[in-house]
Amino acid sequence: MMSEQNAGLNLIGTLALKIHDLQMDATVGASGMSPTACACLISIAHQETAQTISDIAAICGLSHSAAVRLVERLEKSQYVSKVAARSDRREVHVSLTAEGYEMRDTILRARRSAIEPVLSKISDTDRQVIEQAAGIILSEMTGSRLESEQICRLCDAVACGGDDCPVEKKALMLEAAAAA
Repeated sequence: MMSEQNAGLNLIGTLALKIHDLQMDATVGASGMSPTACACLISIAHQETAQTISDIAAICGLSHSAAVRLVERLEKSQYVSKVAARSDRREVHVSLTAEGYEMRDTILRARRSAIEPVLSKISDTDRQVIEQAAGIILSEMTGSRLESEQICRLCDAVACGGDDCPVEKKALMLEAAAAA
């Protein structure tokens, strides 16, 4: 017989997997791209400056060569542009094009439309409790800036409030502690 604690863990794990599946189906369906390509576009959009291939590889969990191929596909689709770095011509900086920002918005709308129906079935009070718990859990799971970028690779940074995001707050706190 399963204990109540194990049953709760099982339910949370199953819910997380189902929400993941809904998001992936929606984003892939809306974009026609792989989940990793979707995450790549979103993560590039999060940054204030262009990202390197190494940044993209680390955030998306890819080898350098796989990240190069992904960026080449995204460039061919006109979602990203590449520019050689001034300091080291071997390093490439990647940023979104206007079409890339449009696709990012399409992906985020699809992601939101996949999650909203799940949460619409519960009360506003329960939703607030879940949202607060999710913020606490995600903050506790953030151990570095890179981890924060990995966690938020498919995030709507505007919806999360930028610096109000619990993951961003934790990353900033860790950076401040490391600098002190």
